Amino acid sequence: MQKTRLLDTARVCRTATLMFCAFLLFGALAEAQSGRRVPKQPNTPPPSQTPASKEPDDSEPPPPEPVNTEPQKPLAVLIVTLDSRNFSNGSSASNYIFGSFVNRLKQSPSVEVRVEKEMNRKQAIDQAKLQTDAHIVWIEIDADESSINQGQLRRIEAGYTVFAPNTAKVKTQGHIPYRPYQPTVGVGQVNIPSPVPLPSGRSTMQYSLQQMGYDMADRIMDSFGIIKPARRP
Repeated sequence: MQKTRLLDTARVCRTATLMFCAFLLFGALAEAQSGRRVPKQPNTPPPSQTPASKEPDDSEPPPPEPVNTEPQKPLAVLIVTLDSRNFSNGSSASNYIFGSFVNRLKQSPSVEVRVEKEMNRKQAIDQAKLQTDAHIVWIEIDADESSINQGQLRRIEAGYTVFAPNTAKVKTQGHIPYRPYQPTVGVGQVNIPSPVPLPSGRSTMQYSLQQMGYDMADRIMDSFGIIKPARRP
C-alpha cells in the first residue's frame, strides 16, 4: 500500500516537472519571437514610370504629305506670231484660224502662250535667236486667190514652224489643210470622230477654220510631249 502511494507521488512529480519544462520552453520561444527584428528592405529605386514606346500600327493611315503650293511650271513657253501677207483678202478667216490656235494652246495648263505682232520667217528666226527659254511658233496662212474671189475657202492651208530658243533650229513643222468639220470625242490622247450635231450660232465653215487651228495646236503639243486636253466645240 505504501509502495503504491510512493509510485503515484513519483508519477505526479514527474508530470509536474515535464509541465514546468514545457512552460519554460514555451516562454523562451515567445520571448524569441517578440524580440525578432524585421530585416530592413534595401533602398531600391521604384521602377521607371516611362511609358513603353508605342509600336507602329499598320492600321493607322500615314501622315499626309505636305501640299506643294508652288504654281506648276509650264512644260513649254511659246511665243506665237502670224504671217498672213499671202491671205490679205481673207483676213477674217486667217484671224479665225489663228485665234482658234491660240485658244487651243491656252486650254492646257502646261503651256504658256504669248502673242507677238506679225512677222515674216526671217524675223521669226531672228526673234528665236534672242530667246533663252521660249520657242517661237511661226504661223503662215495661205490660200488660192481664185477660190477666195469666188467665195470659197476650201483651198486654205495653214503652215506652222517651231524655232528653238537661242539656236533657231526647227523643232517641228507641218501644214494643215482645210477640211470639212468633223466633231470628235477625246478618248485618252486620241480624238475619235463622233456624229454630234453642231451647236447653233456658227457656220460649218467657221467650225472648219477652228478645226484647223486646233489641229495645229495639237500637233505642237505632241512635239513637246504635252497631254492634250479634251476638245470643246
